[in-house]
Amino acid sequence: MITVRRQALQNALRKVCSIIPPRPIHPILGCVLIQTHSGQCTLQSNALDMAISCTLPPSECQISEDATAAVPANVLKTLAATCQDDTLHFAVAEQAVYITGQSSQFKVATADPTAFPLAEIDCADGALEVPVIDMDRLYRHTQYATAKADVRSVLDSILLEWDQTTSRLIAVATDGSHLAKDETYASHSGPSAFQKDGRALVPKHAWDTLAHLFAQQEGFVKLRADENRLYIEHELTKTKYTCALSDGKYPPWRAVGAGKPVNCVLHFQAGELRQKTREAAVLLQQPGALGLNWQIQDGCVRIYTETELGEADITIPVDYHGDLMMVRLHGYRLRNFLASLDEVDMVEVHIADPQSPVIFHVGDTYKYIIMPMA
Repeated sequence: MITVRRQALQNALRKVCSIIPPRPIHPILGCVLIQTHSGQCTLQSNALDMAISCTLPPSECQISEDATAAVPANVLKTLAATCQDDTLHFAVAEQAVYITGQSSQFKVATADPTAFPLAEIDCADGALEVPVIDMDRLYRHTQYATAKADVRSVLDSILLEWDQTTSRLIAVATDGSHLAKDETYASHSGPSAFQKDGRALVPKHAWDTLAHLFAQQEGFVKLRADENRLYIEHELTKTKYTCALSDGKYPPWRAVGAGKPVNCVLHFQAGELRQKTREAAVLLQQPGALGLNWQIQDGCVRIYTETELGEADITIPVDYHGDLMMVRLHGYRLRNFLASLDEVDMVEVHIADPQSPVIFHVGDTYKYIIMPMA
């Protein structure tokens, strides 16, 4: 018998059910595996390319005997969300689980638990330890720059690179037209946390799942990667996650924008640049209308658009005194970068010439690079 607080069960189901597709390729993959062992109750889901496990807090459940059951996820999630009883009791039988509350009783058919593909998700010794808030920052500063169409799986992935010399975890995303990079300090002990040349290519959909799984959480996460998978554990919520890594060779991102002499340096407050860019992009509504023209001259930057719908002309005062310079940037991509910033962030822009990559620096670690449009 397992007795659990319904709210705790619902919170755990919200996590483990997030990776279960509406139409799984096999019925067992549409189930949540409930396991009890040594006084702990753990829920696990497995979509093969991703798996999640969540252990219920001991204060939220009581276990009278160990049991294992594979319960259809959609039924269990709906039951936990609909039932109004504060406490639920689970009695596991051979082909069913009986769930009772103060005023309700349910019999739910179960699948064969031995058919469930149990995933090993534990973070072994040597994993990195990173504050959750920093992992969230890495996500926000890279997720928008991956390829939208899965032409090459490496471009639809986030590169995580572990620099053991400086104890820095670096995240990079690019679709070939623009690139976003940020990094954070990670504590580490033991052998290499990333076995594959210090790198791991995380698919974009797995990166999204990871971010939603630990959103608004406190504390630290542990992470490591072997040749094929990434493993992450959040100790405070007893939540573990693993995903398959992408194959392929990532582009040499460090060389992008390097070596060109900078002829123009501009400084903006993120909130003002975001608002002015939004105003200038109002007329970029029709197919093919993508470019924002920057005209940089003494004392100001003029951002303007010319489309079949009309014209927009916005001016931002800047501390610049040099030659007139023109550059045309992709409005949608630039706005996605600016949306990742806080209102008070300071942005430093480096421009070499109208054909070279334009580099945006935010703080010491966040960098955004965008290729000008013809």
